[in-house]
Amino acid sequence: MLYLFNSKQVETVRETAGILGKGEANIYRWLAQYREGGIENLLKNRQTIGRPKKLSVETASKIQRELKEPEGFASYKEIDCWLRVVQGVSSSYGTVYHLVKLVYPTKNGYKKKIRGNYCLRSLLLFTSVAGGGFEPPTFGL
Repeated sequence: MLYLFNSKQVETVRETAGILGKGEANIYRWLAQYREGGIENLLKNRQTIGRPKKLSVETASKIQRELKEPEGFASYKEIDCWLRVVQGVSSSYGTVYHLVKLVYPTKNGYKKKIRGNYCLRSLLLFTSVAGGGFEPPTFGL
C-alpha cells in the first residue's frame, strides 16, 4: 500500500483498495496505523477479536485426519455424533461442513459408504478407553 502511494501509482484510497482487493476502511485503518507508529506499528501482530472458536485446532485436525482414513466417517451426522460423544462439543452443521470442505474442496464434497452406526462405535470405544465407568451423555433426551 505504501509503495503504491510513494511510487505515485495510485492517488486515492479507492484506487488502492481496488488494486489490493481490500475495502477502503482497511486502507484508511492502515494509513492511520502508519501515521501513528510508522512501519513498525503496521507490522505488529495484532490479536484477533471476537468469539473464540468452538472447536480447538487439535479437534479439527483429528477430524481432518479421520476423514482421510479409508474407514473415516460415513456422514456429517457421524462427525457431529463423534464430536458430542468423544470430544464433548456440540457443533452446528455449518461448522462440520466447513471442516469437511477443507479436506474435500470439490463440488461433490464428502461421500463414503455407510459402514454402520458410528455413534454407537464411538461410545463403545470411548467407554473402553475411559475405563468402563463412563456414563453416556443424554444430549437433552
